[in-house]
Amino acid sequence: MTNAGIMSAQVAARVRDANFNGTSQANTISLLSYSQQVINGALTDVTAQSSLALQPRTCLYQVSAFVPGAVRILAIKDASGRDLEPMMEFAQLAQTDLKWIVRTADAPRGWCYIGRDLIVIYPATRLGGQTLTVTYAQLTPALATTADATVVPNETDDAIYDLTEALLLLKNRDLNAVTSAMQRFQERMKALDSSPNILPVDKPGAR
Repeated sequence: MTNAGIMSAQVAARVRDANFNGTSQANTISLLSYSQQVINGALTDVTAQSSLALQPRTCLYQVSAFVPGAVRILAIKDASGRDLEPMMEFAQLAQTDLKWIVRTADAPRGWCYIGRDLIVIYPATRLGGQTLTVTYAQLTPALATTADATVVPNETDDAIYDLTEALLLLKNRDLNAVTSAMQRFQERMKALDSSPNILPVDKPGAR
């Protein structure tokens, strides 16, 4: 956890705007907040769980309706603890069963996304009453003041600096420096993603 006041001062110094003349400290903190949300969406360090009560003969569920703080669904289990099979592409479901939209069974077997805010629970259950446990990458709390702190692991803070620096440089149209900052950010993300404990956000507060 790192204080947003300290982080904003450091990233402002990186882009040679230590006095926040080009971008205010409040706007810099907002970019740090956005960067943290993007990075946690990719690395899924901060997760949470929620229940999904299945409705009879219903296979489509709106993610923002039952887990508004979710960036990305990571896993779904039934009441026995069995993992539903994730189908990473909607096309895979269509190839599996052309009649998936009306298919029913006693219990679901898999799930997949349609777009960014709909998931398919396949097949739909004939009767209601079943509850699934959904694990998801959480939308990290917004950083709004200098006293607010990041919630991702400390080793991820450098990636937040890199991405925020790139965004500030892009705002300043320093394109050569943007390229360098983004390369550094991508390399850092690859290193973080290869660690044992380590799917994006459209915009701040997107969900």
